[in-house]
Amino acid sequence: MDVKTLRGKIKMGNKPKNKMMGWVIVAVVILAIAVASMSFNLNGSDDKDSVENIILNGANAEFCANNPSLDADVRVRDSLSSTKAYINATLLVQNLDTGSIVEQSITGAGTSAFTTLTDLFDCNSVLGYDVYVKADGTINSNGVMKVTADMLDREPVEFTIDASQYTPLKVKAYDNVDKAKATVGSSNSTDYITTLTSSFKGSDGANFVGSNADALDVTFTIAPNTTSYAKGKGLLIGINTEDESNLADYDESLTQVWFDGVKLSEASGLSENELRAMNSYEHIYMLEGTIGMDADGNKVSQNTLRVYLEPEGDQTAKTFDPVIKIVALGDYESEKGDDVLVNTGFKDDSSRTELYSAQTMTIVVG
Repeated sequence: MDVKTLRGKIKMGNKPKNKMMGWVIVAVVILAIAVASMSFNLNGSDDKDSVENIILNGANAEFCANNPSLDADVRVRDSLSSTKAYINATLLVQNLDTGSIVEQSITGAGTSAFTTLTDLFDCNSVLGYDVYVKADGTINSNGVMKVTADMLDREPVEFTIDASQYTPLKVKAYDNVDKAKATVGSSNSTDYITTLTSSFKGSDGANFVGSNADALDVTFTIAPNTTSYAKGKGLLIGINTEDESNLADYDESLTQVWFDGVKLSEASGLSENELRAMNSYEHIYMLEGTIGMDADGNKVSQNTLRVYLEPEGDQTAKTFDPVIKIVALGDYESEKGDDVLVNTGFKDDSSRTELYSAQTMTIVVG
């Protein structure tokens, strides 16, 4: 046997040994990783205590040591604009570790520029932050945005928050009993009215029918007074149907109200502050959507509000004028403590001041 043939046999004979040695090495590495992983999980903790996360947390700790306070770059996008647009707004930023709230002004309307907020966040925060758009009479709130601890691993912390612009409503009415448009006040106009208070009479300019034989059944067509704006982020609707000094009013138990064709149920869970502010209204309804915007934040060109009232059965005529009050909702910092009043129409001051000017419609009867 020559040397070349001998070398070939020796080489072929070594292949199984080399292959087995490779698998042994792989097995040893896997075992080492498993042992290391078990050693970091002896207390039953999950993946957050894994080797990978310990390395990451160590890196984040080093970052926070060098950057204990973090700047934020923020802008507010106009969610109802037909084009990409940005607006000025005030933010309420609540530190969930301490509960404290700070206000921050965002500027840059009409541009895509960010506003830099210096030292806004604590890099070592455990619970993170809640960010709200403050209801201020010109801007609508848009729910809460969460800034989690995981987002605090860079500087600046950059985000865009949505909001919409506020507008009062405009309204016109239709008498479903006489099948005719209602008129505004003492005029014969059947067009929209934009004032904070409005009153409606029958199609001929006279009061709505006062006979006890007929119910009042009126549909209000309501629209935002400015296109691509909305009245708050939600609504409280109050209906005043009774007056203790006037028995010729309406049977509270028979009142029915529809918004955009959906029958409403009475609101529940209202705060004491809201109940006190609306204490002259026998019926209160709460809507997640609003005038000009639905509950999902989509633009709506107009809405309908139908009010059906039955007179008291023992009265021969009705002379009480029902009043409908529409209150826009938003988010606002409590004046009594570190709390954000969410989806409220009123401040918690002694006067229960409206966040936005409420609007009322009166149905004038004879």
